[in-house]
Amino acid sequence: MKILIIIPFIPYPLYSGGNQAFFSMVDYLKDIHDISVLYPAWPGDGGKTRKLEEAWNGRVKVFPCTDVARVRGSFPPVNTYLSVLSYVNASSGRKMKRWPGRHIVRVAERDDLFKLTSVLYADMPEFSDGFMQYVHDLCKRERFDCVQVEFYSHFPFRMLFPADVKTVFVEHEIQFVRIANEMSLFKDVTWNDRVLYERKKNEELSEIASFDRVITLTETDRNILSEYIPADRISVSPAVISEAGDMPFRECGSEFAFVGGAAHIPNLDAMVWFCRSIVPLLREKGFPFRLYVVGQWKRSLVRSFSRKCPEIVFTGYVDDLKAFLNGKISVVPVRIGSGMRIKILDAIHSMSPFITTAKGVEGQDFRDKEECLICETAEDFASAMISLATDADLQKRLAAGALDKLGALYDKETLLKKRALVYEEL
Repeated sequence: MKILIIIPFIPYPLYSGGNQAFFSMVDYLKDIHDISVLYPAWPGDGGKTRKLEEAWNGRVKVFPCTDVARVRGSFPPVNTYLSVLSYVNASSGRKMKRWPGRHIVRVAERDDLFKLTSVLYADMPEFSDGFMQYVHDLCKRERFDCVQVEFYSHFPFRMLFPADVKTVFVEHEIQFVRIANEMSLFKDVTWNDRVLYERKKNEELSEIASFDRVITLTETDRNILSEYIPADRISVSPAVISEAGDMPFRECGSEFAFVGGAAHIPNLDAMVWFCRSIVPLLREKGFPFRLYVVGQWKRSLVRSFSRKCPEIVFTGYVDDLKAFLNGKISVVPVRIGSGMRIKILDAIHSMSPFITTAKGVEGQDFRDKEECLICETAEDFASAMISLATDADLQKRLAAGALDKLGALYDKETLLKKRALVYEEL
């Protein structure tokens, strides 16, 4: 089968779990199907496209589209005055959208402003006509049997494909579930918030229903969507990351690790909650610790967190994540989102025992006190960190139990074959 996969970013380098999972899946499928990958790219991508092609041994066709020029405004050019107004309107809209990101420290410090980071207020990204024309022409020229769209931002692309092509949508994170999580943390929920939530939920479900097949990463997400979409059109296909050899267990002391960049708001919320609510309790209990945060964080955020919580060290990316996590306890204080936490898979492959919230481990069948520690309150989370740091036997038992469970439920070859079956059944 000739398959085109459209994603909103270059899946390289393989630093993140998401990039690793996508790469592994395509690397497997290329031996079964004729795979092409399309993504928006800026000129001069640092050789990422070339390196990606080499990593797939030239057996995957890569289509980076560089026609991603900014949308200048939608009003017809009737006259200069209206053209200027159209440009100003579009420009001011972009500036308003960028404001939370450029003032992220202030946003993170104030509950009333943190609301602005919610997906509830995010608009669908706008794509240039050139980019959409490129997608349309490519699909028409290459005559793909199936086009797969990844991530909700590319919902509208469904209309760009030929009518007879089979379509697949991969739901990495159900947006209306994430919004509901975010709204539960709002300081105030207005009627406008509730109305906007219902509208966005209905729009998302309508777009998902337009695809021939939907893939979710967890059974939990499949069950949620099956309340609105026929279950026989939804397949579960968890993410797969490369094991790259077993790590030996190393006893952990009072060093902890969190994996995730601030660009993904659930990660930022997790760190805000950890710093505000958990760190003070650890200090009260006289527990000295160090938390290493792996991933990309703005310097302003690093300074802000470091000033309030000098126990936190921001490492940026690390060359060998498994080696870095080995000998540390992983924490996943995530409160919002859906889908699959790749950071948990990273921890397990690193033999790093982990502490998480129920939301953090949602959809992944790891049990409290058997393969991990699950905590819902800041008090329980702080107590779990202290008790696990001082109990080497529990550390080893949880790490070994999680690895055994991962091998039983998430065997790499089984999962890859399961994904391949989705296309055979189209």
